[in-house]
Amino acid sequence: LGNNITLNYAGKSKKELVNCSKCNKYKGYKNKGIRRSLWYKAKGKYGDGVNGYILVPFRTIAVDKTKIPIGTVLFIPSAVGKEIILPNGTKSSHDGYFFSADVGGDIKGNHIDVFTGLFKSEPLDFSKSIPTGTFEAYIITNDEIKNQLIKKHRK
Repeated sequence: LGNNITLNYAGKSKKELVNCSKCNKYKGYKNKGIRRSLWYKAKGKYGDGVNGYILVPFRTIAVDKTKIPIGTVLFIPSAVGKEIILPNGTKSSHDGYFFSADVGGDIKGNHIDVFTGLFKSEPLDFSKSIPTGTFEAYIITNDEIKNQLIKKHRK
């Protein structure tokens, strides 16, 4: 079937580019806006965040950059010790550190999204979408930890 590539959303065209409703995945799909979507080939295996960062499963968080600046390291105690399955299939115990390297249209105020990659299950309890939910998190300024996370988020 060829080589897989990862595409990132790049905006909307003024005209319809392709009719995705012919694809099985989009049969009956009502949102015609997807037909005007523009895409670019991502640098990162799982896609690109902002400011030149790439997305890293279970490390990258999307933030409202007016509340949490891009490049901020967050430590979330409730993530420590949670078993996650990495993209290569190995299991790992999370250390609780996350890196803000993305934004999103629905990420407003004190809301964050954890990028999990292609995984459907969510092992991190704090990241469930509960409008009134809160969790404990700390901004980390330790340069060694920050530099390790920056390195993981650069291609």
